[in-house]
Amino acid sequence: MDFDIEKLSEEHENLFPICSLASQLAKLDEENEEAGEALMHYIRELADCLIVCAGIYRFDKEIAIRESENILMAADCFGIGFADLILEEVNRKWNINKSRKWKWNGVTYKHEGKDGQE
Repeated sequence: MDFDIEKLSEEHENLFPICSLASQLAKLDEENEEAGEALMHYIRELADCLIVCAGIYRFDKEIAIRESENILMAADCFGIGFADLILEEVNRKWNINKSRKWKWNGVTYKHEGKDGQE
């Protein structure tokens, strides 16, 4: 799939006739901020996946290693240092998890309250 910037630009002019370079730069800032928030959310979720892999390791080392390697390999596709960000997040979240109260729901554990607070 190609990104035909010229064609989209022509369609953009029809769809958004009242705009300027300044308004588009402002919109780019807005969208970059949203992308950054989404990326941080993704990093936090991948960190959770790695923490779960540590739990799986207790029962099946092969599955845990395979899955954690897949997560980190996929993370590397986002760029150099992305996996390091996830590992930093694992450490941060694990420290929080150690201070939380956990309750078994019959299938998995869920934390109660926020950061150990009920």
